[in-house]
Amino acid sequence: MTEETETPDPQFGRVLHVASLSAGQVMAWIIIGAVIVAIAAAVLASGHPAPHGPRHRGSAGETNPIHILAGVVFGIVGLFLLLAGLKNLAFGPARRVFYERGVRVSRRNNSRSMAYVDTQVVYYIARTRGGTERVIELHPLDGSGVIRAGTTAARAGSGNPRVPTIEKIEGLRDHIVGVIAESMLAEVSSGKTIPWLQDTSLSPDGVIVNGRAVAWSQIDERANQSTGRYELLEAGQTKPLITLRMIGRNFLPGWQVVRAMRDKAGQRRANMRPL
Repeated sequence: MTEETETPDPQFGRVLHVASLSAGQVMAWIIIGAVIVAIAAAVLASGHPAPHGPRHRGSAGETNPIHILAGVVFGIVGLFLLLAGLKNLAFGPARRVFYERGVRVSRRNNSRSMAYVDTQVVYYIARTRGGTERVIELHPLDGSGVIRAGTTAARAGSGNPRVPTIEKIEGLRDHIVGVIAESMLAEVSSGKTIPWLQDTSLSPDGVIVNGRAVAWSQIDERANQSTGRYELLEAGQTKPLITLRMIGRNFLPGWQVVRAMRDKAGQRRANMRPL
């Protein structure tokens, strides 16, 4: 089923995106995992000397630590893929339906749902090394498991209508972040102080960094879109209060709140300076 044929949800509204693994992808995980585990076993075996084999000077009774380390790493990766594939085979692959106000995750015998405003942490992952990849991650407040949606340029260019484009994932990101930011802004506007980043909170009067409050009218920003670097400063100062990546933990919804509160304090968005 596609987004167009999905039924709107009474609680969460219209369907924006449907993500699920195919049976072929599940079997691929199992096969690849099994192959990697077999390679790991062979690598580990090659790292130990034969118990009755010929002994050479400098190698008698010794193990090869590089072989052991490589075997362990291969084994962990292979076992992870194998177990993930077997889990999806046994319980059915997770089907994630993203609506306007929340997401539902269902398997063969169970399902769970989460409103976007109940997200504890939202990450947006953008990688370009080895190919373009876009992933949005939602970490629920109840710790029930990370919910993901994503794609890669290679997959998006395959012509498969079930594979989302980069633009679709970015649009889903913007929508979810907007819903979360709207909820955060409502809390701040109602007089609450809410956490944003580590040691950084947003209050009705300004940003609180390491216990120090800076009024919204005194907040300035610098950003470099190409490198993803962001700095929050006190007006007239050159040393930033905080420096972080624009795709980091909870950055995007909090950034929208910062800009909205600056606007309320009479600052113009155009005041952001390039790095």
